[in-house]
Amino acid sequence: MTSEETFTNVEVQHFMTARVSVSSLFTGPVLATLLIPLLLCADQSVPLSEEARRTDPEVEAAFSAPPELGADLLITIARGAGGPRKERIEILISAFDMAGSAKYALRRVGATNAASGTDSDSGAVISALRPGLDKLSLQSRVIEELVLLEPITARRLFETSRHITIPNLSCNDALGYSFEDFYKTALTVIQRGYSGKEVAEGEPALLAGGLLRQVASPFQLQGAFQILLREEWKAGDLRSLVSAFASTLAHLSADDRSFTAGTNFSALQNLIQLDARLRVKDIDPFPLIQAFRGYLVRHLKSSRCADTVQSAAMSRFLDLFNQNLVSKVSNLSPISAEDRKPEKVLDAKGSVYEFWTTTESERLLNGLRVLRFGSREQVESRKQLNLTRPDRLAPYLTDAERSTVSWRVSLDAFLKEFHEWESRSDEPLLARFYEKCSILRGLIAIVPDSERKLALMRDLLTYIATAEIRLIDPPVWRLQMDLALDMPELSEIERNSLNEIAKLSSDVYVRTRASRPKHR
Repeated sequence: MTSEETFTNVEVQHFMTARVSVSSLFTGPVLATLLIPLLLCADQSVPLSEEARRTDPEVEAAFSAPPELGADLLITIARGAGGPRKERIEILISAFDMAGSAKYALRRVGATNAASGTDSDSGAVISALRPGLDKLSLQSRVIEELVLLEPITARRLFETSRHITIPNLSCNDALGYSFEDFYKTALTVIQRGYSGKEVAEGEPALLAGGLLRQVASPFQLQGAFQILLREEWKAGDLRSLVSAFASTLAHLSADDRSFTAGTNFSALQNLIQLDARLRVKDIDPFPLIQAFRGYLVRHLKSSRCADTVQSAAMSRFLDLFNQNLVSKVSNLSPISAEDRKPEKVLDAKGSVYEFWTTTESERLLNGLRVLRFGSREQVESRKQLNLTRPDRLAPYLTDAERSTVSWRVSLDAFLKEFHEWESRSDEPLLARFYEKCSILRGLIAIVPDSERKLALMRDLLTYIATAEIRLIDPPVWRLQMDLALDMPELSEIERNSLNEIAKLSSDVYVRTRASRPKHR
C-alpha cells in the first residue's frame, strides 16, 4: 500500500470519534473509496424490504417500472407521504439506489440551436429529461428531500454522487449537459445539512471548496458561480473559495462544443455579479478575472467547430467581458481579434434527426393538418373573415364541418394511409414512436364521433403500453405517456374517459400514473 492509500493517525482518530464531517474526510479519490463502504455500513437506514414493497401498490409499481421512472415515482411518494419518517427515508434511499441504473447518467440539454426543435431526436430527449429523469438529477432530488429528514444520510449520499464523469463532446454532438439539479442540491446541503457546530468549524466551506476544485466542464460554470454567490459566505471563506475556483479555471480544458455551449450569457452575468460582490467585500477580483480570461483565450485559440467559430453570441459575450470586467482591472489586456483566431476549424456541426422529413411522414402530417384546419381554400377564407382562436392561431374546422360525409371519407383514407405507413416505415425507432403518438393524439383531438374517439384513445394507450421504446428509452416513453394522459384539447369528460381507459392498461406504471391526482 502506498503512502497515499494509508490512513494517518489523525484521520483514523477523526473518523473513529466522528468529530469531522464526511466531506472533509474525502480528501482524495483513494481515501473516498476506502471510507465510503465503512460509512455505508455504519448508516442504519436501509432500502425498502420486499414486504414493504408489496403492501403499497404505488411502491410495487415503482419497482416494476424502468429504474428512472420507478425512482421518480418513489420520490413523489416520499414527498407526499404523511407516514413515519423512517419509512420516507427508506423510500428515498431505495429511489437513490434505483436511479443508479437510469439510461442517462446526466441530463441532456441543447448544445446547438438546431437541437432545440421539439420535432427532432434531440428535442425529444431534452423534453423527456426536463423533469430530472437522469441518474445525477434523480439522486440529487433524493438528497434534496433527505436533507430535511436526515442530514447525515443526505451528506453521505451526496458524497457518493458528487464524483461525476463528464464525457467529451464532438462537433457532431448537438446535446450538452445540465447540472442544475445537482448544484441546487449542493447549495441545499451547504445551507441546511450541517449542525451549528459544524458550520462554526467551516464544514460547509470545505464542501464548497471541494466542489469548485472538482469543476471539469464548462457546463458546470453556472453551478460554480451559484455556490460563490451564496450570500452567507464570510469574507475569509469567500476569498478562499474564489482562489480555489480561479485555480480550477486556470487548468480547465474542454472540447469546443462544451466550451461554446457552457460559456453563455448566464455565466457572464453571474461573473459580473460576483465581481461586484467581491469589490464590496474588499476582495481583489483580479485573479478570478485573469483566470477566466485565460480560460476563454485558451479555448478560442484551439480547434473549433465549423458552426461555433462564427458564433455571434460568443462574439458578443467576449465584447461584454472586455467592457464589464477586463476594463475594470489593471494589468490585463482585452481579448483581441488575434486572441480569437482558432488554430484549426473542424468541418463538422451538430447532427440532429428531424421528424416528419421522409416523404411519407411529411404527407401524413399534411393530411392531419387538412383534417384539422381544412383545405387551403378554407384556411384562406377564415383569414379573410379574421377568424382566429384565442391563441391567435388558425381555427379548427367546426364540429359540423368535421361531421360531414366528405370529412369522414377523408378520415378513412387518412387512417388507411397511416396504417400502411406503420407497417413499412424504416425511420429510427424514436422517430416512429414520436410520429405515431403525435398522429393518434391529433386524431383524438379532432374526431367528433364519441365511439371512434374512444377507439383511438384505446389504440394510443395500448400502443404506448406495449411500445418497444419503453425499455430502450424510458424518459422518452414517459413523455409521450404524459402527453397522452393530459391532452389540453379534450373536454373534462373526454379526459376522464381517457383516464379510465389508462387505469385498465396492461402496464402497471401507466395504471399508476393515471390513478394519481392531477394538479392543474
